[in-house]
Amino acid sequence: MQNDKGYTYVVDNLFDHDVSTSWQPRRRDRHPQVVITFPEQLTLTSIEITNGFQAYDAKDGDELVLNSRIAHARLRFADSSEIQIQFDADERMKKVDLGQKRTREVTFLVDDVHRGSKWPDLAISEISFRFLGPPPPLD
Repeated sequence: MQNDKGYTYVVDNLFDHDVSTSWQPRRRDRHPQVVITFPEQLTLTSIEITNGFQAYDAKDGDELVLNSRIAHARLRFADSSEIQIQFDADERMKKVDLGQKRTREVTFLVDDVHRGSKWPDLAISEISFRFLGPPPPLD
């Protein structure tokens, strides 16, 4: 997605610890995905996904309902195991408990969306991880 009205929509926004930014993949990408590779195999305990665009625009209003957001997604790990995730239409954040999942890679795949009331653009604000032990340095 191109930048617009002072907003940027780059994938790095998923990891910037700022829910008022979002990643918005290209509209023609029907099943967008993000691959996160860690520097070594780690033990993940949970993943938090902040759904939609969490910004409020003075002109347009609540960006969460105006833009599309995740309805169904999957987490795929390096061992090819997967976890299905469902979001309610107005659900802003989802925490997925993983127990103690050893992996070096997580692929986040979007399978379906709740359509935005104004724009078809999918928006996701944040993805964050909780680790057993100290978190790795991420570039």
